[in-house]
Amino acid sequence: MNRAELLTELESKVFVADGAMGSLLSARGLPAGMVPDWFNLENPDAVLMAHREYVKAGAGIIFTNTFCASRRRLAEFGLADDVGKINEAGVKLAREPAGERTLIAGDIGPSGEYVLPVGSQTFGDAYDNFREQAEVLAKGKVDLIVVETMSDTREMKAALMAVRDVFDGPVLASMTFSEGDRTVTGTPPSVAAVVMDAMGADIIGANCSGGPEGLTSVIAEMACYTSRPLAVMPNAGLPRLDGEETVWDMGPKEFGEFGPKFAELCASVIGGCCGTTPAHIRELSRAVSGLEPAYHETKGRTFLASRMRVVEVGVGVTVIGERINPTSRADLTTEITEGKLEIIRTEIEKQTAAGADVIDINVGVPGVDEVEAMNWAASFADRATPLPLSIDSSDPDVLEAGLRTASGKPLLNSISGEPEKLEALLPLAKRFGAAFVGLTLDGNGIPDTVEGRLSIAERIVDTAINSGITVENILIDTLMMTAAQADPSVTLDAVRLSRDKLGVKTVLGISNVSHGLPGRSALNAGTLLAAAGKGLDAAIVNPYDPRVAEALSIIRVIQGGDPGARTFLKAAKSAEPKAAPAAELAKVPGDMLYEAVLLGYRDRVGELVGRLLDDGVEPVAVNDRFILPALEEVGRRFEKKEYFLPEVILSAEAVQEAFNVLEPLFEKDANAKVGGVVFATVEGDVHDIGKNIVSAVMRGHGFVVRDLGKNVPADAIVEAAGDADIVALSALMTTTMPEMGKVAESLSEAGIEKPIIIGGAVVDGAYASKIGAYYAPDAVGAVKIAKEVLGKA
Repeated sequence: MNRAELLTELESKVFVADGAMGSLLSARGLPAGMVPDWFNLENPDAVLMAHREYVKAGAGIIFTNTFCASRRRLAEFGLADDVGKINEAGVKLAREPAGERTLIAGDIGPSGEYVLPVGSQTFGDAYDNFREQAEVLAKGKVDLIVVETMSDTREMKAALMAVRDVFDGPVLASMTFSEGDRTVTGTPPSVAAVVMDAMGADIIGANCSGGPEGLTSVIAEMACYTSRPLAVMPNAGLPRLDGEETVWDMGPKEFGEFGPKFAELCASVIGGCCGTTPAHIRELSRAVSGLEPAYHETKGRTFLASRMRVVEVGVGVTVIGERINPTSRADLTTEITEGKLEIIRTEIEKQTAAGADVIDINVGVPGVDEVEAMNWAASFADRATPLPLSIDSSDPDVLEAGLRTASGKPLLNSISGEPEKLEALLPLAKRFGAAFVGLTLDGNGIPDTVEGRLSIAERIVDTAINSGITVENILIDTLMMTAAQADPSVTLDAVRLSRDKLGVKTVLGISNVSHGLPGRSALNAGTLLAAAGKGLDAAIVNPYDPRVAEALSIIRVIQGGDPGARTFLKAAKSAEPKAAPAAELAKVPGDMLYEAVLLGYRDRVGELVGRLLDDGVEPVAVNDRFILPALEEVGRRFEKKEYFLPEVILSAEAVQEAFNVLEPLFEKDANAKVGGVVFATVEGDVHDIGKNIVSAVMRGHGFVVRDLGKNVPADAIVEAAGDADIVALSALMTTTMPEMGKVAESLSEAGIEKPIIIGGAVVDGAYASKIGAYYAPDAVGAVKIAKEVLGKA
């Protein structure tokens, strides 16, 4: 079945996917802590039997046993050089049981390491890792490729890009969500759907997470942001340890009952993940037999996204903040030249607070390495604002640098109408899943007539569509020029015709109209009102210019976006100029250090700590008065789901910068030492992302951390525990969780009575109590417990 045939069938038929593989293989001899993919070579009969059972149970799609078969994951088991063999064998083992009627999905899971800045691998590293595996699966002629269980949009983007470069068949992309319908990096289902759709996934969905109940709202939200077929593959509830056996709390019949519910929520592919068995899939297959997925459609809607938010262009006038642009700004030009962030930081904060929907990033300064400047500026902006980014340059290399950095779906600004520009830049927009701005400008300049500009717009739109870019991802800029030299009405009429004749969204750089003229604020505001009357969808403006802000407020009232004009009236009452708050005027280095830690601005903390020390503040006081309160607020926000993993990591890294200055001084003060912690992932378990996060956060709180790594034997932990105040253990799998109890016993037998803190996806408070340990659900909880048990809270 080719791509087109499968997508057509998915419109009217529910496909049943298979269930868990690892648990079946564990029951058939897979050693605890060993990667299931290894059995493709070591015990192929066990893998073959599992596939046969799922096909017999009614699965119309079976996944190859290659979830962990990328080089980075296999390297953890000493199997890095077997990528080709394991993936080839995985496809062959699925071929015979699949026969003619069952589809084979080449399965690709996460690399086990986040992409910068949350993790340590670059976007290019992630791409290379996934491409190698995808090439083998594609060569094996799988029916589709699945990229699943991702929690980081950057890693998902790298994987989908790699797959699309080597495989022209259908691609299913699926992310995993925690409590509160967010990934651990803070991405909601809406953003996940927009990003996966933009990156070319043919089927979009969610898997793993919790049980089916928890994924109903996730799939329902995704259906509002994509027209692609949806997939859902939940766990069989939650796992628990019953003696030495892992038990999942949802049986086959109850699991199967969710099948029709998911079909009603527009799911076309429904299967199982952890804890599901052939019996679960059999019940599911019976429940959805003959059902059609509900219809969903987002055609005509244009979405941009950050890591945490979706912005729909054209719902009212979308505001693109223009202030991070060095043109005619000597102060910003100087900062970009020197590699500083202060003005960029300030402009991001001010524009976000003023109601911008998108933040434009332009670092075009003569003599500067613009690619490097875009790397650090866009990387900072991506984490400093919840808004999507507009990557602004005419240089393909600079645009690519910004597009690689953006977590969500950015706007590429911009592409003019020359054939060579279209040829060079449209592939970038397509490859990175970006919407783009098309300028009605070509080698002959900007036409003086409406017809001339519309002609260039038509050329851009036709070329883009022929390149595989949908009309929803095209924004046409009919180019506002200074009113002193050109008639603004030509630009505005071209806006209307571009919308009406070409069906695209439109955007204008409004401030150009007043260039070189007095009364710029008033002229910009008036032009914005006139453009809105012509149907403008997005405006590049200064959102905190008072008159522009007022015009935007008026537009919202007129277009029905402010019922009863309540927001307009409230703004009018508070429009009188006010003096800066006393707290702002009195901001001192200590307040600034608190803010830098809270927001993860690591580039500022060293200088601020130095200023406080120069002012005579004791090192311990710097920590106690400013750093620790900021970290406590980070913890509060994390617990309330206002902060997520990236924010916690960035704050911890900012604190580490502070401690680089303070630690040598702390050595002179015994009271400054919080405590020493030995960290380890227990023997048989090679997962260490969670452990690494917790250890980084604890370092940020002043703990002296010794990380023993992963797959650590009990005797090595006992040996290291003598010099520590706390032992911290991690395990991700129920099969390795009992090893924590063995470590606790070994410590007791060695006469080492140290507090033990345990954590991991499968660990809970009941098990912690059973082995005499403390349970930490996350990094913030681990810090809290550690301080309490050491009397440092």
